[in-house]
Formats: sequence, structure tokens, C-alpha cells
Amino acid sequence: MEMLVIIIEIAGLVCLSAIFSGLNIALMSLSLSDLRRKAESGDKSAKKVLPFRENNHLSLASILFANVAVISTSSLVLERHLEGIIAGLISTILIVVFGEVIPQAWFVRFALKFCGLFAPLLRLTIIITYPISKPLQLLLDKLLGHEKNTLHSRHELGMLIGEHMGSESELDEDEVAIMRST
Repeated sequence: MEMLVIIIEIAGLVCLSAIFSGLNIALMSLSLSDLRRKAESGDKSAKKVLPFRENNHLSLASILFANVAVISTSSLVLERHLEGIIAGLISTILIVVFGEVIPQAWFVRFALKFCGLFAPLLRLTIIITYPISKPLQLLLDKLLGHEKNTLHSRHELGMLIGEHMGSESELDEDEVAIMRST
């Protein structure tokens, strides 16, 4: 029975680590400009996620503090029941494979969907970690400033429009040609 409790505790901690790790890469992979456009066009997930992305330093600090706390806790839980080096190895393997690599690869493919789904957890995480995340956010804001909008050159804009040619797009080939002035 005790082993089942340990397995459940570790599985829960690894799942939390997976969510935080996935949220970290997913949130930071979202373009602020794209999110604003999607939010303005009525995308519910974009509307939920936009405030977190606009305040990216606070979101980042909160996610990372929470993830490190979860990872540390998983090591401590295993340490209570296993020998030091074995606990360290098991914890490292579980966290790297199931708490970092797999979730990051998965979350980044569906970044907006996952960020929208876990927005309430992210809000709670920010509230809980606020006393330590806020000073770090202020430091990052001072050192790095706020993120600037990405504007595209004519050539880049033409390439973006051209990506709609021959793919599943709302635009047909004639519309793309008109936009590209060809």
C-alpha cells in the first residue's frame, strides 16, 4: 500500500512538472502580434492567453518557480523511500523524459490550445508565487524592457501570403495572387 502511495505522489508531481514545462515553452512560443490579432477576431483561447503573454516576465517567473518547486519536491519524496543516488537517478529520468521532453514537444505543437486550457492554473500559479515572481519580473522588465511588436518587411509579408498557395487556407489562389500583386 505504501508503494502505491509513493507511485501516486510521484506521478502527480511529474504530471505537474509536465504541465509547467509545457506551459513555459508553449506560452513563450506564441507571437504577441498573432495573439492580439486572434483575440480581436474572437478567438476565446487567445483572449485568455493574451494577458499572460503580454506580462511574459511575470508568467515566466511564476511557471519556472512552480516547476522547480515541483521537481525538488519529487526528489525529496523519492529520497524518503529510496537510497540517495537511486532516488536522484529515478527522479532525473522521470522528470527529463515525462516532465520536460515529451510535454514540451507536445505542448509546442498545440501551444494556444494548451495555454488556453491551463490559463486558470497559470493564474493560480501567479497568485501563489507572486511575492517572489513579481520582484523578478520587475528586474527583467528593467534589464530587458518590454517585448516589441514584430513587423514584417515587404518581402517577408509576401512570403507569408505565399504560404497560403497550395495549402489548406481560407484564401484561394486568385486572392493570394491579388495580395501579392502578381
